[in-house]
Amino acid sequence: MKDAGLLVSELAKTTTELEWVEFKTNNKDPKMIGRDISALANSATHREASCAYMIWGVDDATHEVVGTEFDHRTLKCGNEEVENWLHHQLSGNASFEFVEGECDGRRVVVLSVRPAFSHTVDFENVAYIRVGSYTKPLKSYPAIEAEVWNKITKADYEASTALEDVPLRNVLELLDYAKYFELLGLPLPQTQEETARYLGEDCLVAKQDDGRFSITNLGALSSPATCPISPALSARPSGSSNTKARGGARY
Repeated sequence: MKDAGLLVSELAKTTTELEWVEFKTNNKDPKMIGRDISALANSATHREASCAYMIWGVDDATHEVVGTEFDHRTLKCGNEEVENWLHHQLSGNASFEFVEGECDGRRVVVLSVRPAFSHTVDFENVAYIRVGSYTKPLKSYPAIEAEVWNKITKADYEASTALEDVPLRNVLELLDYAKYFELLGLPLPQTQEETARYLGEDCLVAKQDDGRFSITNLGALSSPATCPISPALSARPSGSSNTKARGGARY
């Protein structure tokens, strides 16, 4: 994530409750942050969101950008910096990043949280989930817990991110989309947006919450001559199945 301000501007426009987005002003309780990271990661998996966010500087009730004094760099739990402390208290599959920015001239902080993979993300050995606007222990909701585990076990390697924060015009430079449409026997779309929609439907790209795009592992694998391959691609699980594209084509 390169532009925290752009992301906050987009998410603040939402009018419905999102279980993978949490707005705060100045709350800096480390245990609250840890529980919410667990809940957001598991909720992102449950709702099939590409990323979850905790955002400081936006009023939770009105979504007005109010700014924040929260600073993760100076926050400590005991004698330990909070970011290191969180890594020690969260399960090893937790992946998160703090990013600062400005939105409407006010300072904001975004904590981006990757969806759970391999197993649930736990805080102090407890898995949490977002239920509406509340953070609750996942085990209290057996049906949701079963759905989360089902989606974890069915996680698709090809749909995972290889390259993120890519503007649409650069996506079309990196992917050999003309060959893609030729392979499928389809005419080239008239606009970039229509092209992106087709590529998204076949899981070659995914539109991010800030309006930019991520290129998936499948997208990178489909255009090895033009798209820089993420190092993660070298760790492709043996025996992982290819994703079937529109018209039965495989990449």
